[in-house]
Amino acid sequence: MRFMIILAALSLPLAAQQPLRIGVYDTRAIAVAYTHSEYAQAPLRAKMEEHKAAKAAGNSAKIKELEDWGQTRQRQLHRQGFSRVPVTDLLAHVQDRLPEAAARAGVQAIAPDCDFHAPGVQIVDITDEIVRLYDPSPRVLSIVKDMKGKPPISLDEIEKIKH
Repeated sequence: MRFMIILAALSLPLAAQQPLRIGVYDTRAIAVAYTHSEYAQAPLRAKMEEHKAAKAAGNSAKIKELEDWGQTRQRQLHRQGFSRVPVTDLLAHVQDRLPEAAARAGVQAIAPDCDFHAPGVQIVDITDEIVRLYDPSPRVLSIVKDMKGKPPISLDEIEKIKH
């Protein structure tokens, strides 16, 4: 009997089966949400305290190290926030909550983009669901909403911005 049920299920037309839904997101929005979240702010405050202590101690090597860290971090966040640079490091902070976002959106997979999909596969923008994982303020939600209609900036243009 089980064998006949399995054969019947396999013979159903694909249209009768649930479509595969893939959730995609705007990497820029994730960078904005992260940057304004406690995930980014707590380590930044700690680095600023280290910098303050290094200045008080006259430790020029530590001051330079921290300033270099700040410039490098700012450069990376600009790339992530204005272009299409991967945000895997930023998603790591909410990785354990991604299944929750996927469930809310009704998707079976999450990816930054989908270059190709077969007919019947549904692509769903779940940017807002992922942004929500960073506990954004109304201001951050407004920034994310505003960026939706704007194209990303090329990496060449970002390099021209003074960091």
